[in-house]
Formats: sequence, C-alpha cells, structure tokens
Amino acid sequence: CLNDAITNITYQTSGDATNANVTGLPLGLTAIYNAGVLTISGTPTETGVFNYTVETVGCTPNLTLTGSITINPNPSFTSLTANGPICIGQD
Repeated sequence: CLNDAITNITYQTSGDATNANVTGLPLGLTAIYNAGVLTISGTPTETGVFNYTVETVGCTPNLTLTGSITINPNPSFTSLTANGPICIGQD
C-alpha cells in the first residue's frame, strides 16, 4: 500500500555479474546490488502498476528479467458501525 514499506524483493546472481540496473520502479523504492544479491526495497510514494526491468552488468551475455509491482492506495473508512454488543454483558 501507499506509504507502507514493501517486503524486500531479492534477486541472486551468479557467475561474473558485477552489478544490476533496475528501471521502472515506483517513486520511493530503490535497488541495491551487493555481493551478488540485488535488493529492491523502500516505501512507495505513488500508486499504480509498475512494470520494472532488471538487467545484469558484467555477464556474457547480460541477463534481463522483468517484474511487476502493484501499489494500492491505503483503505479509507468513512464510518464504522457496531453489529452487536462491544462489551460482554452490555446491550
């Protein structure tokens, strides 16, 4: 959801990959490559469906992967109505 941190998305590389580039992420998310693992993390600040691309660097050939992240607006409530007693023994 908007303004809620995502669960990290990770990709592990092997071989001679030295880095990975990511394009198409929503605002608020970043990608960091460290020790053969690319981690996408952060707190999104825009809603929508985002199709992103991950491309390795330094491999022969470089690999390209795609993914999709959907960021939904936070739910909103205009009112709450009790359907029954809230406390035991109360009417």
